[in-house]
Amino acid sequence: MPHKKSPSQPVETPSQQVSVSTVFAGLDQFCISNPQEIASVLRQLKTHQDTINVRPIGHESFILSSILDVDIGEGIFFYDCGGNSVQNQLLLASPENFVSAMPNGVPVQFLCGQPQQQWFHGAPAFCSALPTTLYRVQRRNAFRVGTPIGDPFICAAKLPRVGKIDFDISDLSLTGVGLRSTNPELAAVPVGAIVRSAVLDFRKQGKMTVDLQISYLQKIQGNSNLYRVGCCLIDFPKVKEPDLQRLITYFELADRQDEH
Repeated sequence: MPHKKSPSQPVETPSQQVSVSTVFAGLDQFCISNPQEIASVLRQLKTHQDTINVRPIGHESFILSSILDVDIGEGIFFYDCGGNSVQNQLLLASPENFVSAMPNGVPVQFLCGQPQQQWFHGAPAFCSALPTTLYRVQRRNAFRVGTPIGDPFICAAKLPRVGKIDFDISDLSLTGVGLRSTNPELAAVPVGAIVRSAVLDFRKQGKMTVDLQISYLQKIQGNSNLYRVGCCLIDFPKVKEPDLQRLITYFELADRQDEH
């Protein structure tokens, strides 16, 4: 593990204040300021290997990266260097940087200060202070909780144009479910397709039969074989909502225990 030193927070200039208000204008309802919750969101990006886009404020160039580690005790997080040395140096010189990701089609955005370059497990990496605020642009009652990826739960579904596919379940909310699959036939499935009687199998936590509509389908960057599929629950019976809430609470508590 590298030596950890918390990056100093830059002094905010009037021009920086303008950039902050411009970037996040109208997103107050989606603002997260609790450090534990911010760390949890970043850890989910790390766990699910989501790509993050890091752009110096005031510049068009950016790097594609991924989060390597989150240390709430030190107040820092580590992320990969980009593949272009010029863009990496531009990022290191920037006092303020805009970070964005799109896990399961849900925008996550925040600003971080000037990074330091450090070694992480024998390779160069960036290290930045944890953001004081983070914006996750989704409805509060649709909070998504991640599910285990080492031994994933399975969704068995029959899709139009493709037939039966077993998906890995990546996350769950009161309004939808995130799925993953390496089946190349998913390229033929249109966004908006209806999937009837899909079976969500949570093993000891039980099974649930649901109707879904595909709202998001995309290959993961850097992995031409892996598809991410976002689905909305449709015609979901009110009587089943307590069971769904119980599952979400179970996974959220399990995730918090893993953090500690």
